[in-house]
Amino acid sequence: MKQEKFRMFEALGDTISTLKENMSRYALNTLITVVITVFASFLLVAMMSNISHASYVYNSGFSPRIIVGLAGYLLFIVLIEVLQIIYIKITDDLYEKRTLDYGEQFKFVFKRIVHIFLAYLMLAVPGFTMVYLIDSLTSVNQLTGLFVSVVYSLVALMFMMVNPAIVIEEMNAFKAIRRSLTMMWKNILRCIGFFIVMFLILMVIMLLVSFIAMIFIRISPAFSFVLMCIYIPIVFLLAPIPMIFKTILYKQVDHKPYDQDESIEALEDDYFEEIYE
Repeated sequence: MKQEKFRMFEALGDTISTLKENMSRYALNTLITVVITVFASFLLVAMMSNISHASYVYNSGFSPRIIVGLAGYLLFIVLIEVLQIIYIKITDDLYEKRTLDYGEQFKFVFKRIVHIFLAYLMLAVPGFTMVYLIDSLTSVNQLTGLFVSVVYSLVALMFMMVNPAIVIEEMNAFKAIRRSLTMMWKNILRCIGFFIVMFLILMVIMLLVSFIAMIFIRISPAFSFVLMCIYIPIVFLLAPIPMIFKTILYKQVDHKPYDQDESIEALEDDYFEEIYE
């Protein structure tokens, strides 16, 4: 029987074991993400270069190449979002012991893209507004800006389960947001405590690694290149962890197989099926 409360550290352990046992399933998606990101970076550099020279050629300030570049960059944002959410689909399939290949998982997520981006737009507008407000307040008073940043982080945390709801239960954007708010409200204190503990642990690890790295770099400057060669594969391998973690947390919760609005109809259908059987 599933529970309504998150088991944070258990989910973290399951996340690490899931990634360790299925590294190859996640590596392909990460590799595609890296390739597209590198290509988009070159595209952005080229586009910015064109913008700086466009006014000399076009009075409007936009050349056809800039328009194509902007369209390409928007496509990049869509693809990156799809690729990130494919991690959720892969984890859900592993959890439910389904055997779908990568192409089928990509198609499934792409079919959900309208709901994913509708939810993204609904949350992005107030999100960007809050970021602008934080930046403005920080320039006036750092303490006020810090307070607003904390409030913003807590609000953002409430929407952590939107994408898992869209992918795992195939909800639309509105229902996914409602489901995320319901789930997170019951677990907000657990999440805050967990992330504070993890933040402190990671800070200690980063300080120790930085201290050791500085010692070796002073001994030999070439060691910085060695560190870079170690750092890049580690980031590559650990990239799926946030999405795996969210998916496992979502699967822990005893969520209903149908929406509360449809519960009476669903019960009636089950009742009549039992009668006819």
